[in-house]
Amino acid sequence: MRWRPCPIDGLRVRIPDEARAARGGDGHMAVIDQRSGWEYDFWQVRSKPKGGGVIVVSHGDRTRLNATGLASAATAAQFALLAGIVRPQELAAGRIPHALFLVVRCSSGHSVYPSHGPSTGAPCRRFGEADASAPAMGTHFWLDMSEREIARLPVPAWKRTILRALRRYGGYIGDTMNGNGSWGVMLESGASYTSFGYADPWESLGAELGARKWRGTRLLNLDEDVEWDKRLKILDPCAARATCR
Repeated sequence: MRWRPCPIDGLRVRIPDEARAARGGDGHMAVIDQRSGWEYDFWQVRSKPKGGGVIVVSHGDRTRLNATGLASAATAAQFALLAGIVRPQELAAGRIPHALFLVVRCSSGHSVYPSHGPSTGAPCRRFGEADASAPAMGTHFWLDMSEREIARLPVPAWKRTILRALRRYGGYIGDTMNGNGSWGVMLESGASYTSFGYADPWESLGAELGARKWRGTRLLNLDEDVEWDKRLKILDPCAARATCR
């Protein structure tokens, strides 16, 4: 482990031999043990021996499957890896029945509920930008649009599905993108399927939805057709706590 103490250091975890971490620098991997009711979350999987042994990661934690999905340690906000991600089956069905896990370019260097500090992801000052104009880790965003307004937008069905989820449930900032891009929605990794020999459902769904390819990856463009600067609102943390008056 890179950091200590780590809550799952030394535990025995049942992991399928075929399981592989997601691509990218975060190297995330979530392991669901339905028998025990635990979700194990790993950040930056460095080594996973074939046939069993010691898995080497930069950090990790576990959370109960029937709990809040908070206070795990594989993301900057310490959200569980399954919390808020959009699955291809949800997008294909046209319904996302939960809040969304959002990622942003950089953060204000602060954290608010439901993020469990002290981690705040990458603050904007690290990239020569002002922290004051950036959101805190855990910020709850909500799309201020009516169902009728969303229905009238000249956008594909998949985008309406995401917009409706942002309107009904909102989205929480769970991680930063190390100064890249602006913001986005976290999707389930295709490695959840390809590591077990299945086709990546995002590839076929992306082709069906007409998503263009960039460097071998299908892109779903959320940027256009919505006045995000006017319609995306920040809710007080009391909304997530259900303590607003």
